[in-house]
Amino acid sequence: GLLAVVALASCGRGARATQPPVALVGFRGAPTVELDLGAVAADALRPSELAGLLEEAGFVGAAERAYTQPGTRSRRVVVRVLRFSHPAGAERYLAWLRSHPSEVVGEATAIPWGSGPAFVHEPGGCCPKEQPLLLGAWRVGPEVVRVIATGPGIDGPEGRTLLDRIHAELRVGR
Repeated sequence: GLLAVVALASCGRGARATQPPVALVGFRGAPTVELDLGAVAADALRPSELAGLLEEAGFVGAAERAYTQPGTRSRRVVVRVLRFSHPAGAERYLAWLRSHPSEVVGEATAIPWGSGPAFVHEPGGCCPKEQPLLLGAWRVGPEVVRVIATGPGIDGPEGRTLLDRIHAELRVGR
């Protein structure tokens, strides 16, 4: 398979979140990093607003792993798994993320995707090396998987295929 997934961690408050995939074929993975509420909230333009929502939604913890694909089609993928104390809290965060993608990735356009929508941020032209960015997220029980990918072609079918593969692997056994 495209990904190998580490087993589900303990579910209690303060427990570690489920780990992101440990292997992404064709990519080099960095070590997995655990994130607390403050680190997750810092992603938003208004961190205190997101921190309040995460607290109310029963945020337990998060883990993420970044991957790079070397070569001419240089890409970067960050897979984050956020755990909540109950599925309704995960759904609340997912609804916020889908209605506020600009808080996380800047101006973005919704695109159709099977478990989507997904969102694409296109380069604005001010920075010659800026790449398109793809945001996809979905819920699996009390967890939300969030994927942000950047690089050439990530805003087209290749990006949606990448989301499909990660989605298929991270829903197995949940």
